[in-house]
Amino acid sequence: MAWLHQSRASPRLVLVVVCVALLLDNMLLTVVVPIIPTFLYALEHPSPEPQTAQPSLLPLPSHRAGLLGTDTETPVPTSSPLVSLFDNTTFRLQEIRPKPTSDPELTQQINDTSAPTDSPCLQDRWFLEQENVRVGLLMASKALVQLCVNPFVGPLTNRVGYHIPMFAGFFIMFVSTIMFAFSGTYALLFFARSLQGIGSSFSSVAGLGMLASVYTDDEERGIAMGMALGGLAMGVLIGAPFGSVMYEFVGHSAPFLILAFLAVFDGVLQLCILQPSKISPGSVEGTPLLTLMKDPYILISAGSLCFANMGVAILEPTLPIWMMQTMCSPNWQLGLAFLPASISYLIGTNLFGVLANKMGRSVPFATSISGLIGPNGGLGFAIGMVDSSMMAIMGYLVDIRHASVYGSVYAIADVALCMGFAIGPSTGGALVQAVGFPCLMVLIGVINILYAPLCFLLRNPAVREEKMAIIDQECVMHTKSYNTQKEIPADSRMELSSLLHDLHLLSSEKPLPPSPLPSITELLARLTEKLIGASSDSDTSSLIGRVERLFQTADPDWLFSLTSVNEEGEEEELQSAYRSLTSALIGCADLPLCEDDSSPAPAAYQSIPSRAVQVCSVLRALLGAVGNWEGTGLLLRVAPPVCVFAVTHFQDQVWTNPPSRAAAQSLQEALLRAGGWRDSAHLLVGDGRQREGGGGGILRGVLDVLQPQLTKDSWQRCVAVKLVFSWTLLQLARPSLSPHLPRLLPPPLLFNDHYRPENCMLGVRCLHHIILNTPAADLRQFNRADVIYQALLKHLFTTETTVIQLALSCLLDLLLVLEKPPSSLDPSSSRRKPCLHDDVLRLVLVHMEAENNVELRRVYASVLPLLVDRMGVTVCRHLLRVERVVLGYLEVRDPPEETSRLKVLEVLQRITRAAWPRMQRPRLHVLLRRLLQLLVDVSSDSRLDVSVRETLMSEATLCIHLLHACSPGDAQTVLLQVDSSCCSPEVLGCLLRVQHVSRCRVQVTQLYCCSCCRYIANPPPRLRQSVVCREGAWLHKPQLSRCSTPAWCPLQCCCALPSWSMEGRSWCSL
Repeated sequence: MAWLHQSRASPRLVLVVVCVALLLDNMLLTVVVPIIPTFLYALEHPSPEPQTAQPSLLPLPSHRAGLLGTDTETPVPTSSPLVSLFDNTTFRLQEIRPKPTSDPELTQQINDTSAPTDSPCLQDRWFLEQENVRVGLLMASKALVQLCVNPFVGPLTNRVGYHIPMFAGFFIMFVSTIMFAFSGTYALLFFARSLQGIGSSFSSVAGLGMLASVYTDDEERGIAMGMALGGLAMGVLIGAPFGSVMYEFVGHSAPFLILAFLAVFDGVLQLCILQPSKISPGSVEGTPLLTLMKDPYILISAGSLCFANMGVAILEPTLPIWMMQTMCSPNWQLGLAFLPASISYLIGTNLFGVLANKMGRSVPFATSISGLIGPNGGLGFAIGMVDSSMMAIMGYLVDIRHASVYGSVYAIADVALCMGFAIGPSTGGALVQAVGFPCLMVLIGVINILYAPLCFLLRNPAVREEKMAIIDQECVMHTKSYNTQKEIPADSRMELSSLLHDLHLLSSEKPLPPSPLPSITELLARLTEKLIGASSDSDTSSLIGRVERLFQTADPDWLFSLTSVNEEGEEEELQSAYRSLTSALIGCADLPLCEDDSSPAPAAYQSIPSRAVQVCSVLRALLGAVGNWEGTGLLLRVAPPVCVFAVTHFQDQVWTNPPSRAAAQSLQEALLRAGGWRDSAHLLVGDGRQREGGGGGILRGVLDVLQPQLTKDSWQRCVAVKLVFSWTLLQLARPSLSPHLPRLLPPPLLFNDHYRPENCMLGVRCLHHIILNTPAADLRQFNRADVIYQALLKHLFTTETTVIQLALSCLLDLLLVLEKPPSSLDPSSSRRKPCLHDDVLRLVLVHMEAENNVELRRVYASVLPLLVDRMGVTVCRHLLRVERVVLGYLEVRDPPEETSRLKVLEVLQRITRAAWPRMQRPRLHVLLRRLLQLLVDVSSDSRLDVSVRETLMSEATLCIHLLHACSPGDAQTVLLQVDSSCCSPEVLGCLLRVQHVSRCRVQVTQLYCCSCCRYIANPPPRLRQSVVCREGAWLHKPQLSRCSTPAWCPLQCCCALPSWSMEGRSWCSL
């Protein structure tokens, strides 16, 4: 497996995978050729027939005569009975005599022929003639479906890569093979053949496109295409004989089951070598399919494939049936008839793949009439020459005329082949019946001869100007690099020498011939010096463009290989050189530093966006080269500064514009693809398992890049460093943040202490994220939580609304880290001492009493209910101040949403539930009068929205219910003082609902608090009315040891009180 992992990028293994896939596809294509005719005949004639010829040849001439449109009888040949078996007038070109002779000797011969013999001929010859059409349609269904699917598969490979479509083709062909093995009707066979067309489309288009992208040299590509088509030829070679022999001696399911095992082997091979587990689109956008179809040279090549293969396609359905009719051949001979053509096709593809580079591929020899009407061996050899030549030349045409993405062009090639294999079988049967077999072969030959002159146009195809480098120097193009060579080709080295001369890195005035190139570390060091020492913007831009060309054209083996493998220091030197060059490139688009605490003027950033676009482009080229190079930790070394640069420029800030943001976002995506990271969080922390080749995280590297600029004196000078740090921090979550807490906590504290509100808000957000994603024990260690508490508490003394809002939200979460909420403490354990919650609540109440800013009042009122809820019964310590705040906030309007009033009403409800024994006279009277005044004011306020008015009145009514339940007698006294003539109908309705409470009577005997409270059962008389159980459950039986809170409550039907129980006599009049 180690060898497999190291050799997975080898182009030879990719060639093996493609050969096996094409072998499987074409074995399944041809194995059915000898099986289908006899199998369909057996389906229509299930009962066995005696192997003797019956005297039933007389009706046959009249049927054929009807087909020909004449009523003449078929002449009886003047030959021996043996010859008459082969003298089938359907296929002969001899002239038919108008009337048969009545020679007695000939009549005797016919009678002798009609006598019982041991001939193996099938009896239903009329069915065999009609079967030409059915078998032709069945054979053509695969090509027709493939013809429809190919236009979609080509663009798909440009989007998702070649590996996933290849694996999808294997799976579909496996299903098709199983269906062939167990199909028993013509419809199922037709569906299986059509399904094979879908799988063949995926395998052939993706396989040939992958080969073209792996073998970038034109000569090597021609050889590889010949070998791949050799696998195709091998499938054609053994498919038909294998199928006929297995069908004759084992059964029709046996060959398909064997092919299913071969398909499983192909799938395992693809899983091990290609690893089709992720989408890997090409780095170059492919040419649209319609544009390629408009290219005349590609159309000529596709036409050559179509017409050359149409001849052999016509033979597939017609030749076996013709042999069954005229030769009475057994099943095993039907497949062997294709053996000469298959052998010659195998020889032709492999031989001409090499010879085509020397002889030229422009005029295929398969268009000669001798190759088409001659023996099958010549036919197969000629078609092999055409296929191996045209497959290579179509890839070459894309290289010199379009973008070097091959999925779509090989989809067109497959469409051309499918057209030949669709038109041939589908029309062959009908044409044989109409004109005869020999005439059909002549017709195909004439068509090929007429088409042949068009191939002369392929000798000198027109080349796009920007593609001239491929013709002139045959440079190595950027691919998804499967290259394993260690020697730089001469032409590529010459182009690199010319580029180095342009960079002034070679002293020669002329481009050097193939000569030793400088070491890559020396080259990178000199490039870094030139980038840093560039005197003008134009020089810098020109130099950046040349560096990009270097990464795009140079051989990756030279860019990243080491001259001495045994020296560990050389790898570190290479990584340091690339890191320095990356930093120099990023420095070309650095933001200007602030001289003081003020930000630079927008004019200082005018040149930054265009420079950032250039740097993003060259960094993408570098990442593309580094990402394709395996076995080095170089990517982890250059990724941190690249990530910082991308994050700096994809944010919507004054130093960016839409093009620069798009370029930076594209750079970030290229970085993720290069290292195989899923998202930004995975980029920073990795997966914890793989630390080599890009699998680890780069968080430490990013912090190392940011650390020099995050000191107390320097962080304000660069406006982008705080944004990059906050982006980095917000990508981290549990448990990845805690190990880096010592380095992540100080910068937010610096931001938090700044006087500018935007910096304070950024610091508070970062601190809040740390609190939420760090274990409480880590925060309490070294008193970190106390430091954060003091840093946040001081914001409550400011007047910035947004800062106070963020600080209060953060404080509420931090208090849970520092201590338990007072409401969660066990009241029987110890006396509840004042805590930090008390300090925060006291400070908030003090500010609320004196605050007149509407926005701040809303912020304080929004956080107060949560604080009161956490305090529980200990809110009694602050009851006087809470009472003043409630009365003051209920008196002041807060349109349009009345947020402050609604939140204060919620606070009053929670206090009433938590400290209901303290809600007695005179506090009860004051609160009820203010609530009644609120009802009257709200009901008469026409400026309020209806929904807001209803919500306010509903919440106020609920508060009156709760206060009435605390002291029914005192509340009833206040309610009876209301003058109904001064109230609106809405207020009277609320009071009417409250009046129902007075009709509820609860008679309670002596109450005792249970033993879970601070006091034991049977307390002293002076404490019986003031002791409150924690759950609010009062018990009559002192022998019970813990509180009991039943689900039923005698007052719920009246005032919707929370559940508490009162033992003794209790009832509700409602």
